[in-house]
Amino acid sequence: MLSTPAPAARTLDPALGLRLLYGVVFLFVGGYSNYFSIWLRDAGWDEARIGWIGGVYSACVIAFPLAWGHLTDRWSDPVRVLRITHLAGLVAFLPFIATHAVAPLLGAMFLFAAFRVGVIPAADALTLGHVDRAGGDYGAYRVWGSAGYIVGGFATGLLVEVTSLASVPWTLLATLAGALALVSLLPRPEADPAVAPPTHVLATVRRLWAIPPLRAFYVVTFASRLAAQGLYVFLPLHLQDLGVSAALIPVYWAVGVVAEIAIMRAAPRLFGHLRPSVTLALTFAAAALQFGLMALTTSPVLVLFVMLLHGLSFGLWYYASVIFISRRAPPGERATAQAVFQSLGFGVGGTLSAILSGYVYEAAGGHALFAAAAALALVTLALAVHLARTAGPSPPSAP
Repeated sequence: MLSTPAPAARTLDPALGLRLLYGVVFLFVGGYSNYFSIWLRDAGWDEARIGWIGGVYSACVIAFPLAWGHLTDRWSDPVRVLRITHLAGLVAFLPFIATHAVAPLLGAMFLFAAFRVGVIPAADALTLGHVDRAGGDYGAYRVWGSAGYIVGGFATGLLVEVTSLASVPWTLLATLAGALALVSLLPRPEADPAVAPPTHVLATVRRLWAIPPLRAFYVVTFASRLAAQGLYVFLPLHLQDLGVSAALIPVYWAVGVVAEIAIMRAAPRLFGHLRPSVTLALTFAAAALQFGLMALTTSPVLVLFVMLLHGLSFGLWYYASVIFISRRAPPGERATAQAVFQSLGFGVGGTLSAILSGYVYEAAGGHALFAAAAALALVTLALAVHLARTAGPSPPSAP
């Protein structure tokens, strides 16, 4: 009997799939950033404990992205990594719909973050590989993540208003399920036979660290996240303390993220003539200004306008960082280079920032926290100016 050939697996068009990927990944981030800390406060957690759960997440960014980035480079298959991390992350998040207890949720956050932190390095490696083959600009894909962030914040806020804060973990779980469904439809890229897979992960990290501009860039990244990362945990609480209702908190993030979208789409035209290291210095100047103004004002209306600087302090910063890495790291080691960026910045810097910010906020409030962040942003600016002076011209290839 003749066998019937198996039907071809359904997959999405690569360009559409990448846009939707960033959209659904940051759909979760939008809901999480706007309402997770508020949900924890409503459940009885104090600011110090909220800082610790943020610290647990950031601690996972220290080591686990290196493992996922190395696997992405070694397998030459970011989609495989995305499917594993999304499935395991969904399972690990289940305790958040079952309990408010501190110890179980700290453990659940550790397991969830261990897989979740592999998503962005794999997504960025997949996108940069597609741009290399098909052309285009990385920012044109990444802005879909910014749009997803806005939708996630407002959708979660709407559900909170219609139901209660108890809906927050269920909403986040639903977005994780949607993301898992999407990555199951992404086409797997063909491996480039001209690119040799990396050897041991530590050997790859040592090679990357031996590149002087990359080494300086990683130090600057650590300093920048030490200044800023804790603020993403505590900004919703600070807005609440200024009298902003929970339903309006996504508006503040939406203003910042709309500015982020506009900056990222215009970045090649506005900043393409500059070296990425120079662009990075500009972003840290914007961060110092943003945090300083936040420390000085008590007006929710003025805070709304200050959030426009988020387009520069985060959107342009992240864009310029990815471009810097893509020009300085060997093509076969980009995912690992991106993972080191995540580990030192969002991991080491983010862990310290989240934990210390919790204690600063509990002891002195949000204005003191933003003042400390502004001072650290000025230190980062000084380091970035030194990087811009010593990095030299970038190689010509760019996504």
